[in-house]
Amino acid sequence: MTIAYPIAGIDIAKDSHDLAILNKDGSFASSSLAGDEGSLEACAARLKEMNVKLVVLEATGGYERPFMLALDEAGLTVARINPMRSKEFARSLGQLAKTDRMDARLLALFGERARPKPTKLLGKKARMLKDLTLRRRQLVETRAKEKMRLKQVSQRGVQTAIEK
Repeated sequence: MTIAYPIAGIDIAKDSHDLAILNKDGSFASSSLAGDEGSLEACAARLKEMNVKLVVLEATGGYERPFMLALDEAGLTVARINPMRSKEFARSLGQLAKTDRMDARLLALFGERARPKPTKLLGKKARMLKDLTLRRRQLVETRAKEKMRLKQVSQRGVQTAIEK
């Protein structure tokens, strides 16, 4: 099976992202970008223009979602991987140093060598339902905790605050 190039690796952070593009000749092009919506969409458009075949990024507890949506809307194939997989991959290569730029390169290499399966994104309505379900679960858990706190407090002022 032949590998399609270029492959992009993106290290996601809260406020900025590092991008590395692995070309067929083994060379890398690297850049950094802001985490705002405009930058994400511009980057997705640029990757589309470059005919990037695969974009690999790590699950980061939600910071990756806006980027994944922008990439998906641009028609790019995205693979979200468990951070432990990339950490073990780095260790297998003997890479002990860790910077965001190095992580982005490592993710592109991981895409080349491990060929991760593309991540199927949910549709807009399914994402909304998932987000609402998560929020409901959070509220139910919070309510249960507050009910327990109410039973443990003897001061009326604190009880009133909990009841509110």
